[in-house]
Amino acid sequence: MRRRPVLIATMAMTLAMATACAASQPSLVMHRQMAGETGADGWYEARSTKGGFSVRLPAQFNDFSVPASRQDNGHMAELDVVGTKIQDIGKFSATCIRYLDTGPNRDAVLAPFKGMGGTPFKDAQGEGMRVHSPEGDTKVYALPGRTCLLVVEVYDDEVVTAEVVDQFFGSFEPGG
Repeated sequence: MRRRPVLIATMAMTLAMATACAASQPSLVMHRQMAGETGADGWYEARSTKGGFSVRLPAQFNDFSVPASRQDNGHMAELDVVGTKIQDIGKFSATCIRYLDTGPNRDAVLAPFKGMGGTPFKDAQGEGMRVHSPEGDTKVYALPGRTCLLVVEVYDDEVVTAEVVDQFFGSFEPGG
């Protein structure tokens, strides 16, 4: 399967953040697996147990946290994630990095995404950067005290259309 550099860089950045946060405590805390009940529209409301955010997902989801640790950049942070993977269709995840001390400023958070060709946005939930490629989309919010990344990996673009991605991105509620 081919991957464009933008998606690879986005996923590598997300993995690096998770790895950095988990460096001193490699385990994660699983809150729920295959959770949720389908709503009238066929989507599932995924409310993070510890992260204080919610999003709607197209399938049952996992909800977990990576315990707090000091990142390579010196900040203490904990990751909270809800996500789902639909075999041969796509993968949807929402990750919020909660800084337990003074986190990086908005420009430091958004600069790597701008460098990947990201487009700035401002919506009702906050402001950030959106990166698009044929293999997926990322929307990153630089919020007070945390950074939230919404990521969609597209395996079947006939099923995971731009409208589906927008439905997922539009469902994000940072206050949960």
